Amino acid sequence: MKIIHFTTVHPRDDVRVFYKQCTSLVLLGNEVTLIVADGLGNEIKNGVEIIDIGNYRTQRAKRLFEAQKILKTKLSSLDADIYQF
Repeated sequence: MKIIHFTTVHPRDDVRVFYKQCTSLVLLGNEVTLIVADGLGNEIKNGVEIIDIGNYRTQRAKRLFEAQKILKTKLSSLDADIYQF
């Protein structure tokens, strides 16, 4: 199953999001992508593909408007079975 978890608030290494959810889902045999907004770039960690849409975590107004537009565009370009936020 292909699962996409997305957040513009949590850091990429958030214990609840990255380790308890995303990494656990990979260990169960799923293809997992985590979309974050932290400006640290794309990477693959623990089998989770991490996609960075830019640094919007410290700027609330930009996160509410700009990051949401970019996130919507990114999500529409990806095909997943489950979208989790």
